[in-house]
Amino acid sequence: MKTILRLLIIAIIITPVFIILLTTDEQKNNKVIASPSIRIIPRDDWWGNLPPGELIPSRPLSYRSNITHVIIHHTGAIQHNNHTSREAVEWVRSIWRHHVINNKWSDIGYNFIIDRFGNIYKGRHNPFLFDKPTREVTGTHARGFNTGTIGIGFLGYFHDKLPSPAALSSAEQLIAWRFNIHNLSPFERDRTIFRIATHRDVNPTGCPGSRLAEYMPTMRQNVAKLLNIDIIVEPPQPDPRPDPYPDDPQLEIEPTPWLWCPLFPTQ
Repeated sequence: MKTILRLLIIAIIITPVFIILLTTDEQKNNKVIASPSIRIIPRDDWWGNLPPGELIPSRPLSYRSNITHVIIHHTGAIQHNNHTSREAVEWVRSIWRHHVINNKWSDIGYNFIIDRFGNIYKGRHNPFLFDKPTREVTGTHARGFNTGTIGIGFLGYFHDKLPSPAALSSAEQLIAWRFNIHNLSPFERDRTIFRIATHRDVNPTGCPGSRLAEYMPTMRQNVAKLLNIDIIVEPPQPDPRPDPYPDDPQLEIEPTPWLWCPLFPTQ
């Protein structure tokens, strides 16, 4: 009896140590370091006074089990810069109104929107985002490249400045999380473009702004670090095209809450 009690005591003492060691080993083998800290603001947290019947879109959306790219955008209106937290939520709602009411799209075009505080807003409705296996919803953000891509919109206008460090960091953690799930590398190319690409890489537009477009090699390196992938240094590739481009909203009329990165409806 005493022997059994001693064995039980030893088992109770050793088991937590074994679990701790196992957890540590699993964490070392997990490629993405930052993904557990990502928080996605759900749609019902920013929905506010939008039509309650459209929180879950009334028109059908398309879903896929895999992706090939992340496409980076800016929302493209100067007044989106220097927003407060409350204003950021109002801008997200305003973008929804523009996409759904004005453009007649099924839902907001972006998969995610990121404000200057690093808050990540869940854009287009995706009830499978946290499922295992996951599914990605097809957005409306880049003509010819909507299917199989994730559209991330930075709230602001980034021709002459970068998004805040908090916003960039959130985007990189978000991308690393999804790339880890889909086993993608930021240095791979598909359809001739990097897997982390910009709107201007696939459509004739100034989006996401020159400064943010120039940041893409750094973003790919930072995502690679989160994925524990060997860093590849890319040679600078200056864009010879003039900037800002004629399709930028501030060259058409004075920016309003309804104008941002030109988009192309496909559904």
